[in-house]
Amino acid sequence: MKGLKILLIIALFLSFSFFNSFVYGQKKPVVLKGVTGFARQTVWAEPFFIFQERLNKELKDEINLSFSGGPEAIPPFEQIEAVRRGMVDVALLPGAFYVPQVPEVDALKLSELMAWEERKTGAYDLIREIIEKKANAFYLGRVNSGVEFYIYTNVLLKKADFSGLKIRVTPIYEPFVRALGGVPVTTTPGEVYNALQQKVVDGYGWPSIGVMDLGWHEVTKYVIDHGFYQTEVGILINLDTWKKFPEDVKKRIRDIMLKIERDSYERCKEIVAKDRKTLADKGLTFIKFSPPEDKKYIETAYRVGWEKVIAKSPDYGPRLKNLLRK
Repeated sequence: MKGLKILLIIALFLSFSFFNSFVYGQKKPVVLKGVTGFARQTVWAEPFFIFQERLNKELKDEINLSFSGGPEAIPPFEQIEAVRRGMVDVALLPGAFYVPQVPEVDALKLSELMAWEERKTGAYDLIREIIEKKANAFYLGRVNSGVEFYIYTNVLLKKADFSGLKIRVTPIYEPFVRALGGVPVTTTPGEVYNALQQKVVDGYGWPSIGVMDLGWHEVTKYVIDHGFYQTEVGILINLDTWKKFPEDVKKRIRDIMLKIERDSYERCKEIVAKDRKTLADKGLTFIKFSPPEDKKYIETAYRVGWEKVIAKSPDYGPRLKNLLRK
């Protein structure tokens, strides 16, 4: 009899809890922790906060994405491991920050397509499968399509030849600089200003936006006006976290990402045009090579880029090269 009373009390409690949650909507959204590979105030981190705002607004009953920090919280090159292990759920990262774990993402910089076009050719699906396998992360997509890289120098160049020049590099364009005879120099972004000022380097590679955020325009004279490659900043979600979402939630997250892909492209077009004009107004000269030198410059960039990808990934590299071309 006593056991029956206990069972009745438990049943009443569970019924009340269910009723209370149903009537008063006490269901709590899943809290996700997010990080960015860039400092919060930079143009590169901005898409994360747009994604966060839309996700929290459109899925407020299911998800709450919080910001746990940028490079000051977790070093950029360690963030992929934090995602892999589930220490964080979401990260906004360029592929360059996790090439050691997933060499194939280096191919994204060589893409001739916009993010939404990569979905049509099958490139997105292949990259997503590779990242799932090698990094335990779901590749949601990439932002800022079409933002090219440039070489900025303090030496007036008239042809595609970096012989004798010391160029600050990242792994993204180090083979390109070396192929044109330049001497690659590796420094942190924080050291570039002084390196230019003290003539430790003669130039550097950087995207077409963000130079003024770092103040480098103050110690730069020229821009080689032939863009190459494109930025490939993506949003990743821990795969175990992703698998727990119901299918309808996954679809809504994907829809948000699709819109951000397009919106970030349009936004970056405006920023590129504005930054270009401002750099010219501040005294930087844009250098144009002759058509033959332009052809040599661009062909060299893509030739050595694909050679590196295919050497590191002979299985996936050729497939990605085919899928990422127009």
